[in-house]
Amino acid sequence: MRPILVVAGTLLLTVVPAAAAQKVKVTESIDQLEARVRADSNDAAAHYNVALGYFSRKRYADAEQELRAATSIDPQFADAYLAMSIVRNWDEDYWKQLRKKGGEQAVRDAEDQHNREFRRAFMADPLVDIKILGGTYKITGYSRTLQGLQDLVEGRYDRAYDRFDQEIASSLKSEPLDSIPWVIIWLRGLAAARLERYDPAIADFSELLERTERATPTDSIVQLQLMANEYRYVLAALHQRAGHTDRAVQLYQAVATADMGNYMAHAQLARMYEAGRDWEHALAERQAAVTANPGDGSLLLDLGITLGRAGRFGDAVETLNEAVAANPRESRAFYYLGLAEQQQGHAEQARAAFTRFLALAPSRYERQITSAQERLHALQ
Repeated sequence: MRPILVVAGTLLLTVVPAAAAQKVKVTESIDQLEARVRADSNDAAAHYNVALGYFSRKRYADAEQELRAATSIDPQFADAYLAMSIVRNWDEDYWKQLRKKGGEQAVRDAEDQHNREFRRAFMADPLVDIKILGGTYKITGYSRTLQGLQDLVEGRYDRAYDRFDQEIASSLKSEPLDSIPWVIIWLRGLAAARLERYDPAIADFSELLERTERATPTDSIVQLQLMANEYRYVLAALHQRAGHTDRAVQLYQAVATADMGNYMAHAQLARMYEAGRDWEHALAERQAAVTANPGDGSLLLDLGITLGRAGRFGDAVETLNEAVAANPRESRAFYYLGLAEQQQGHAEQARAAFTRFLALAPSRYERQITSAQERLHALQ
């Protein structure tokens, strides 16, 4: 098993895994969760929920399979990526078999994959809820930092913030800020962000970015830049949520410039431009996201929706058909395709799209289901 918690590719804390630490609680029976997946097989949330059920029963392979199903339907499902990054931590047989078949290299490769999934969770949502990590580690010791970490992963954000803040304040009596371990600042920043205390969260992540940018790389300059860019991305998200639009835009643009493959920076910029109805820039960023990560049906769907909102229905139809081809299980693509076809006056194509949406849509999409049914009736 993997007794480490990794953040942004860097060792955070070593903690002791133990069965007593299992805190994932599932309020519904496995039978109920499985029934929901059968009824709503194209619902990423249903696959995620049954995965947590399997995880709580130590059915790790089944849990991983369901999490991969969730992310295949919704490639921007941050919670599912975070869960996927730790779902095998407890599976001792999994690690034994890896080591038996491929030696230590196979173990390292698996750890690297899980770390990439961890990082992808934070790219999909920089403020992804990390409570699920509390079900995979037992944190031993009685220092304020360790107890704060326990509070953080169990969702007691106010207590976690207070513990980290007290630890830093105590150390600052005799030491400068740059002497405080980066991990404590990172944890305090996470707690502040979860509490929507954006100013202190921004201050903490700004400190981490400055440290990373002035550090001397030990492995490679590329790794150092990637870490700095991750902090920059989180900072952009914090500024965005705090309403600091201009600063958020500057930071997202810097992220995209430093890493041309960071499609989520373009996606975030597109959302900001859309909020201001700046369709020209929104569409440019949507297209940049697709270019940075071609074949991602969720990005094609977002582009198609934005094209429709901008009144470019012909282009929307073309793009949404690409989204359908890239990910035919994402039912929303058929719904928006139906809207675009209807706007074009293509009744037959609209009927086909709405009919397909109704055949695939999860039951929780009540508003869209009602809309599609009404539109189908009007198209008869």
